Amino acid sequence: MTEAMNKAERDLASARAEHERYLEVALPTARAQAVEEYLQSEDFKARLVTEYQEGMRDMKAGFIANNPSLVGVD
Repeated sequence: MTEAMNKAERDLASARAEHERYLEVALPTARAQAVEEYLQSEDFKARLVTEYQEGMRDMKAGFIANNPSLVGVD
């Protein structure tokens, strides 16, 4: 019985070590790959363009609101 328990403990320790290696290496690598794929996707590029355009529109509106005499709005 003791030998079986020792083997089970070794197997458990081995499984834990393998799991730790996965968390340290494979998981971050998979995440990095997924991020890289997303950054190259058309969805990301379209979102980036949309956010840029919205930001420029907001910035222009803010400039006009804060400087009406410069743009002939007053």
